[in-house]
Amino acid sequence: MAILPAIFLLLSFSLSAELIAEGNSKNSVSLLIDNENETILEYRISAFEKNMVTIEGEEWYQIRLPKEGITQDKGYPELPVFNRSIIIPDQALMAIEVFDLEFKDYPIKVAPSKGVITRDINPATIPYTFGNVYQENSFYPQKMVALSEPYILRDFRGITVLTTPFAYNPVTGTLRVYTSYKVKVYNQGNDTVNSFNRSRTSVSRSFCPLYENHFLNWNSYRYTPVDDSYGKLLVICHSSFLTQIAPYINWKRQKGIDTELVEFSTIGTTANQLKAYIQNRYNADNSITFVQLVGDAPQIPTLSYSGGGSDPSFSLVAGSDNYPDIFIGRFSAQTTAEVTAQVNKTIQYERDLNTSATWLSKAMGIASAEGTSGEGDNGESDITHMNLIRTKLLNYGYTSVDQIYDPGASASTVTTNVNAGRGFINYVGHGSNTSWGTTGFSNTNASALTNGNKVPFIMDVACVNGNFVSYTCFAEAWMRNANGGAVGIYASSINQSWASPMRAQDEVTDLLTGEVHTTLGGLYYNGSCKMMDVYGSDGVNMFKTWHIFGDASLQVRSKTPLAMTVSHPASVTSGTNNIIISSGVANALVAITYNNTIYGKAVTNSSGSAIVNISNPPSGEITYTVTVTAFNRVTYTGSLQQVNVPPDQPRFVAEWEPAQGSIIRYPFGLPYSLIADLSNNCLLYVVVSSSLQATCNSALVSNGVNMANVRYIVTDNDTYWIRDYGPWTIMNRENNLQLIDFTYNRPRPYDDAVPLAIANFLGVDLYKMNITHTGGNIMTDGQGKAMSTDLVLTENTSLSQNDINTMFNNYLGVTDYQLYPDPNNTYINHIDCWAKLLGVDKVIIRSVPTNHSQYSAIEAVVTQWETKLSSYGTPYKIYRVYTPNDEPYTNSFILNKHIYVPLMGTANDASAILAYQNAMPGYIVTGYLYSNFESTDAIHCRVNTIFDDKMISLKHIPPVLSSVSQSLTLSANITHTNALNPSATYISWKIGKNGIWQSSNLTLQSDGNWVTNLTAPVIGDTLFYCFSVTDVTNRNVTLPLCAEYDPFMLIGTYVPAISQPQVQLQVQDTNVRISWNAIPYANNYVIYSANSPDEVFLPVGSTSATFWETPLNTEKKFFKVVAQRVVR
Repeated sequence: MAILPAIFLLLSFSLSAELIAEGNSKNSVSLLIDNENETILEYRISAFEKNMVTIEGEEWYQIRLPKEGITQDKGYPELPVFNRSIIIPDQALMAIEVFDLEFKDYPIKVAPSKGVITRDINPATIPYTFGNVYQENSFYPQKMVALSEPYILRDFRGITVLTTPFAYNPVTGTLRVYTSYKVKVYNQGNDTVNSFNRSRTSVSRSFCPLYENHFLNWNSYRYTPVDDSYGKLLVICHSSFLTQIAPYINWKRQKGIDTELVEFSTIGTTANQLKAYIQNRYNADNSITFVQLVGDAPQIPTLSYSGGGSDPSFSLVAGSDNYPDIFIGRFSAQTTAEVTAQVNKTIQYERDLNTSATWLSKAMGIASAEGTSGEGDNGESDITHMNLIRTKLLNYGYTSVDQIYDPGASASTVTTNVNAGRGFINYVGHGSNTSWGTTGFSNTNASALTNGNKVPFIMDVACVNGNFVSYTCFAEAWMRNANGGAVGIYASSINQSWASPMRAQDEVTDLLTGEVHTTLGGLYYNGSCKMMDVYGSDGVNMFKTWHIFGDASLQVRSKTPLAMTVSHPASVTSGTNNIIISSGVANALVAITYNNTIYGKAVTNSSGSAIVNISNPPSGEITYTVTVTAFNRVTYTGSLQQVNVPPDQPRFVAEWEPAQGSIIRYPFGLPYSLIADLSNNCLLYVVVSSSLQATCNSALVSNGVNMANVRYIVTDNDTYWIRDYGPWTIMNRENNLQLIDFTYNRPRPYDDAVPLAIANFLGVDLYKMNITHTGGNIMTDGQGKAMSTDLVLTENTSLSQNDINTMFNNYLGVTDYQLYPDPNNTYINHIDCWAKLLGVDKVIIRSVPTNHSQYSAIEAVVTQWETKLSSYGTPYKIYRVYTPNDEPYTNSFILNKHIYVPLMGTANDASAILAYQNAMPGYIVTGYLYSNFESTDAIHCRVNTIFDDKMISLKHIPPVLSSVSQSLTLSANITHTNALNPSATYISWKIGKNGIWQSSNLTLQSDGNWVTNLTAPVIGDTLFYCFSVTDVTNRNVTLPLCAEYDPFMLIGTYVPAISQPQVQLQVQDTNVRISWNAIPYANNYVIYSANSPDEVFLPVGSTSATFWETPLNTEKKFFKVVAQRVVR
């Protein structure tokens, strides 16, 4: 071994203790390595205390490590221990070895231990005895490291690493201090002792802080998912108290704790039957975290341990060890009034305290004058111990901590101060079944308290204050007081040991001031876990007989509560699955309840917001209760209306319709050149979390974005695929813009909640469709048709296609929902990966070479599309874009007569742009190259639209012309918010491609129908026309989208009556000139001739002119002219 030279300083520590320290460093244990095979810890001892005691006139010393335990073997040298727990593999047999030891020897005579002393005895009356070990010329103990038996602490298998960094040779009077050493705990096979198969994939939020505080290697396991649930509360109640416990159960459910009531008579009559029931329930449902017993021992019997009652033994449900796996509390009561008193105090404490409760930041400490000979934990007397606790509480923020210490401590002082209001009370000293030894405060005094709702929780280190089995004990008197008393007390049913409970009391204070644990059960049981780690079997005896009187799940308070600023929607529609609630406070428990049933709960994130998932909500219009609770905060209770009214005559808005702007998410998945162009087109909405908004703003500014058009929607999110999780848009009967949400088909809860954030930002209604879907897999023409792949059937197996069609009709106004197989056969199965609607009657579909693996499937869907009629009643115009390398050209985005096309840097990019230009003449088509684009994911997936809430929309069906009538009425149904400008609301039209465009104003007829009358084209002519509608705010729309570049077309079918012309002949030299008058609708004249009127006239020529000339070859010739209309 190596012995490092060291310079030690002898410092004065107190009147009776000295601190021996090397330098300024602290004692420590560090985790060096942690994996499935081994854990290596490094210990450093830099300081220890020695406290002189006189034994038969000689000076001996008690050795202490600050905040660590001691050996308690009577007659053996009393030496400090340095114990820590670690998580170990579920099935492993662990072994231990120590190495790299360094030590320093001191000539110090170490006093023997007096053994475990209980608090019914004054330690000063116990003499020192020297065992035979003091005659042996060897160091004690001979082994400095060992392992405890493995144990299970609910979710994890643990083991305590036991080390004694001190050894003493009584013959030579040498104290050996191991100043540095390393310990390896390693896997050497399989074990059967407390081995288990971990069944939970996440850990309860109520136990997570326990693990963090208890296990040295928790950081290696902390990425185990933490369930937002605080676990289930199982209330086991005596039959006499079912009515009185109901408000408690309702409140726990209201705040978001799953709570189940079980009548004890259904379990049995004995404590062993109750133990078996709790064990079986936990085995079947290991979400059970709290068990609350309602009744005194005669009503709900307890187990027995070490001569006293043992409710904590009910908590041992995982493994055969002594570490708790659930929290056990008890409302000990024999009458209904006693139950009601405890229930009322619990509810008032959690629900009703407000910013006026300044008494919560006042504490009380009560201590005996004993323990001055060093028998206490860390060698502290009771007063020293309580003063150290007092200092911690004052440093934390308590405004006052009473010092009620012997000698002279009185019951009247306790009464006066408690009645004035104290939030936290610590007691250390002697106790009896009915009183505290220090002060003499008794059952009578506790029952007479009048502190009302100013009720403290109490950490009680004393003998038998919790001996409730055969007595109305001291703890029960505090709890049963209906006019005050306490809200919770941790009290023992047996005589407590002198030192070990002090360690638990210290730990409770450390946890409270560190705000690590904030439930009553969490504080008390974690204190006991620390005590068991340090004091071993003595700690176990204390834990199993130390009872939680009160609600184990109680959220304690340590300061005057602050108000929360809670925001949530005032109403949601029936079927809404996610609701965002903001409290401004992290780790707040949010619950949405109705009729004492929890429909949703969550815990706020670091930004203070939570997405509450609503599960199986009731139908109809109801009022939910929203409850938000948090440590040291005023509880919030509000209302949330569920409105069960579907949209009124919805119309699903098409992508090309007028928009306020585009919407994207930061961090982006788009090139900044595209983002800048979008910001110059119209508004640019950016979804961003609050923590990233400043970074986002800087990025936009530095990349040339038009910041005047940027609008931030601040909400948490998961990904940039805002097309897929973003809302769909409808316009209702009144042309009001509304949003439609659905269940996003990816497990991304913050993304799934973005539609609500958008709706809140825009101030519009959000309706929820109970269907799993995604925005990249739907297209609509805005006229009642929609298209998707058949992925919608796969993802909604509980819905028939008729169910889906009905839902689409009710919420979107879709009357024709077309489903296509995915010809790409990719994982994503979205329609925008291979097709895109460009208008009511236009679609562009990808094409590939004939040897491409997807060629046949793509051509099959083209054939399927060719069988469909558009909302104009005409076949679709199908355009093709060449994608031999699976380029995502169809994943484009249309915004206000611009088309943004993803490019991939291949030779096909130029032809893709040209394909869009040919399909959409008059539109601005721009391409964007970006390395992050994929064949299944490009622009369309990452951009969505915020449509114009005052848009104009037109619906027109081209008429079918008649062959016998020339009257033609063209009409359009026009929906608008602002008044239309009559002079700018018209039809442009022309006859023939080369005709001259003319205009005819539209006139309102009724019910939004606007008409104009034209003359129908005759057979052989074609009428071209388009609509242009403008309102008084200069909003303008055209139909078709490309207007005069690609208008509607009507081919004439009217066959007019054609009269015969009046013919004139004129002889000019040797020619005959025949002329006639122009005949309406005639476009050809056939000239016939004969030598006599009686002969058959034969055609000799034709012309579209009104004259014809021919040589005169005979003396006499007869002519006639026939007018006709030729259809070419």
